[in-house]
Amino acid sequence: MRPHTLIFVASSAVIAGACLLSRGDGPSASQPSPIPLSELRERGVAGRLGLRMGTIVEVTGVVVENKSNAKADVSEPFFLRVDSVDGRKLDTPQLFSSSAMELIRRVPALKVGDSFKCIGYERGGFQGSPDGEFKYVGPYATQGFYFHVEFVVLKPG
Repeated sequence: MRPHTLIFVASSAVIAGACLLSRGDGPSASQPSPIPLSELRERGVAGRLGLRMGTIVEVTGVVVENKSNAKADVSEPFFLRVDSVDGRKLDTPQLFSSSAMELIRRVPALKVGDSFKCIGYERGGFQGSPDGEFKYVGPYATQGFYFHVEFVVLKPG
């Protein structure tokens, strides 16, 4: 191979490699960097109601029919649609499954169409199985790894 050809091929390889690296196609490019736990503790997490999780609020809403097609919601008898928080109407009402909002345990007579009011707060955490778990343990029924949010009822209204 001629020296000029060798220099051209080597230069082309270096330029191509630099272009691929600058595109960010490496392993970290597929996901944003995780939030440091220290930052999470300092800033908190905004819940579905738009406030920092753990903020005690009064919510009002209506019990609505379960129209979800998700497998995880099959056993839910109904959903609780939160329409307002501390007297402020939400731009987008939020649906909580009856199991994710423990009001049904406190007021078992709730049925579709009933209005409700209660005091409580949102909390959340990761649930399910992360990718690769079944390489180390036997298979079992689970959902993917996700952040679950629920509303904890302190006092029914």
